Amino acid sequence: MQPRRPVPPKPSNPFDLPAAAKDTEAPPAEPQSSPAEPQVPPADEPHIDAVLEDMEARLAKAEAHAAEQHEAWLRAKAETENTRRRAQEEVAKALKFAAEKFAAAMDCSSESFTETLTSSKLRKAEMAYA
Repeated sequence: MQPRRPVPPKPSNPFDLPAAAKDTEAPPAEPQSSPAEPQVPPADEPHIDAVLEDMEARLAKAEAHAAEQHEAWLRAKAETENTRRRAQEEVAKALKFAAEKFAAAMDCSSESFTETLTSSKLRKAEMAYA
């Protein structure tokens, strides 16, 4: 078992700093330049115009890419809508032709049934007179 560490006493006011923190000095403030002195960036920092031009170029590139992506999205959306419309038309045609095929089959069956009925009536009539 490890020995317990002693717990420091709680300050009476939670916003009071410990004595060690009160004794530290604040870091010295940076010397301020007078307003009359022009401030020149150090030689190793990039010039602000070059940074601005770079950012504008990157923005233009990003906007062009966004426009391309939007165009691609619009084309994909149109293609999806066209595919959906074509599929609905094909289903409608399939139902129409299935109904027509069924009607044609029923027509043939009804003609056959009518002929059978007519011929059986004729036979009955012939048998009755015979």
